[in-house]
Amino acid sequence: MKIEKLNSIQLKPRTAFQKSASPRAAQPSFEGIPRNYVNSRMLDDLVYKHSTGFKKTLMYLNKSAGENLNNIITAVGTAAVAPFPIVFNPISKEDKETRLYSAYRQPISAGLVLGFQVPVMMAYNNHLDRVATYAKTDRMDLSAKPCRSTLKPLIVREYRHQKALGNLSGDNFISKRDFIDEKLIKYQDKAFYRTLDNMRKTMGNEDIPIEKLINPDELAKAKKDVFYDVLKDHFNITKEELDSNKINNLKDLKKKGKKLLKSKDSSYNYKSVSKKIDEKGLSFAKETVEKTLEIDGKRKLHSSELRRELKKELSKITKKIDKTLSPEAKRAIIAKEEKKLIENAINELLEKEITAVGDEKKIFSSSIHKLRKCKGRLSKLKDHGSTPKEATQSVKIKKLLTTKINKSEVILRDYKTRSGIVIGLAILPAACTLLNWVYPRVMEKLFPELSKAKKAAFKEKYAPYKKEQEVK
Repeated sequence: MKIEKLNSIQLKPRTAFQKSASPRAAQPSFEGIPRNYVNSRMLDDLVYKHSTGFKKTLMYLNKSAGENLNNIITAVGTAAVAPFPIVFNPISKEDKETRLYSAYRQPISAGLVLGFQVPVMMAYNNHLDRVATYAKTDRMDLSAKPCRSTLKPLIVREYRHQKALGNLSGDNFISKRDFIDEKLIKYQDKAFYRTLDNMRKTMGNEDIPIEKLINPDELAKAKKDVFYDVLKDHFNITKEELDSNKINNLKDLKKKGKKLLKSKDSSYNYKSVSKKIDEKGLSFAKETVEKTLEIDGKRKLHSSELRRELKKELSKITKKIDKTLSPEAKRAIIAKEEKKLIENAINELLEKEITAVGDEKKIFSSSIHKLRKCKGRLSKLKDHGSTPKEATQSVKIKKLLTTKINKSEVILRDYKTRSGIVIGLAILPAACTLLNWVYPRVMEKLFPELSKAKKAAFKEKYAPYKKEQEVK
């Protein structure tokens, strides 16, 4: 089959903007695999799964940010550090046994935090995950990417059922953790593409504002990219002074810029500077997203054209099959020819990819990846339209969904952090009451001598006050 006629897509020459913004306009590929939403998440999951030691711990803590993490860090710090200043306090007038009695309160308190507050916060966070997954509110809708805590109980039940049936033994053995990870990706992908297909059916002709397609990370990166230009144009600050390459996030960059501006002109109005950065950053983010949509639209159009051409070729072959053959024999021949057509198309595209450059090379790489991913079945290739407008609309709808997911995740994470503080304060009286009840009983059981020493010290300390009350 000739692929040449599929290259009728007119690729515009790379402009100065495309050269400077290419890392943002077209996300990098990983061994030829386009870094789209699903591939990106799968790659992140694989990196976490195969990480070990301290690196994996840091990645887990990053995922678990919030009041839950604060409680764990506080508990560990309380148990490991707090007892020493109490025991070795040089200005304390209490005897050693009394100080030891007080010091043991810290690890017991930490144990209660881990055994009481953390489970309460986990249950609260899991409840928020279920709300985000099922409630489908305007600001926090993760129905297209169900949370892990929501799916995990269902997957665990499925694992136990399959194990009871003997389907996970012998050559089919798989650990519980791997089973959960694999099913989680499968169900999240299924939810994502089901939502995406529904959106494409209902929003095919809907005009989608570009502002709705910019996710929080893209906007923050755009503001960081234009930060230096704003300071240079309006305040003549050099790149060496700002040293933006060594600053990773916008917040730290703003602090550095504010400090530089104050040193140059104490009368400056930073609000006006911040407003210029926000306006220029939003404009730059729009341009970046538009460029991304343009190249992604060309990718979708190319793969859709390729799918239609291959189906036509397969239809011609199907008509030539001997009609006297059995249905099973016909299906076997069609499957073999279908696979052969796809392999030939891949080989032709690989040859073209060698000499192609820029956006054209990325389009060929994307089509090759899609053909390989379909595993010899043309039915697994999706048709995104026959015109650039239809293909671009398909890309816009997918970008709208991924942006909605990203924004919902940010809102959910922030809400967990802020509301978690309130919940933590609300359960604090119950935790303190429980500690005051448990602590003396545990010490009586485990360290009776320290308990006696504490009681004796208490009586000695308050004996004069008791005598004074008796006299009165």
